Amino acid sequence: VTYTVDKNGLRISPPSRSDAPAILFFGGSFTYGEAVNDDETMPYKVGVLTNREYAIYNFAIHGHGPQHMLAEIEHGIVDAALTHKPKFAVYQAPSYHVERLKGLDPWLVRGPHYKLNDKGEIIATTIVNPFLAKIESHVARKSFLYNTINRRISREKERREDTREIDIETFVGVVERSKNLLAQKYPGIEFHVIVWDKKDDDFCKDMINALEIKGITTHKLSSILKDDFWNDNYTTPGNLTNPYRVPYNGHPSALMNKIMAEYVVNKIIERKPE
Repeated sequence: VTYTVDKNGLRISPPSRSDAPAILFFGGSFTYGEAVNDDETMPYKVGVLTNREYAIYNFAIHGHGPQHMLAEIEHGIVDAALTHKPKFAVYQAPSYHVERLKGLDPWLVRGPHYKLNDKGEIIATTIVNPFLAKIESHVARKSFLYNTINRRISREKERREDTREIDIETFVGVVERSKNLLAQKYPGIEFHVIVWDKKDDDFCKDMINALEIKGITTHKLSSILKDDFWNDNYTTPGNLTNPYRVPYNGHPSALMNKIMAEYVVNKIIERKPE
């Protein structure tokens, strides 16, 4: 596939008129559109489905989590890229973004990092040992064996029951601060979160419940797609039975991005009734 980025480092979107309101998209590779062409990403399809009446900004990057969304807003990256007034912001959050916020994966070691302070506020923090992080980022990461072992160790630390509550609380805090900062910068903007939940997963239910308690408008994948997006048949040659995932890759296919884009247009932008 071809990935094309604009002068701001954002994946390209369809052209729009100069006075069009903007829709801001945040997330990781699902939103960026890994393994699909430029015009097959969900944000690009939203621009087309709205007849280019909105300026589309795709701030997502492979491997990003909610910490990157907040950092982009806090440090003026969003401000610097915009030439249209934002009306909507949409953050796509697979449930593993809660774990991604911990910075356990090798590409996340150098940050940005956030934590809850004693007052329950989200504040920026630093890694424990910057020198070791630098060694890991630039030297150890070149080793396939190191990355494999580190990945397995990291996965053992994720979704720990003893930290589950604080992990979700921190995730929601980062999302809420992102929402509030956007509201301060761009009065009237609507902030929406699409959670790529897994059916019958209590962790996902707790995550969604915590977002809704904070008054964050939340949409569930399980309410958008009745089929099972998360089955793993896409990895087995001759058994590629999931049309919603890219074969041998697992990211949302062009079809899945189309379904998500239609939902965003119908239920978030235009608010069409059932």
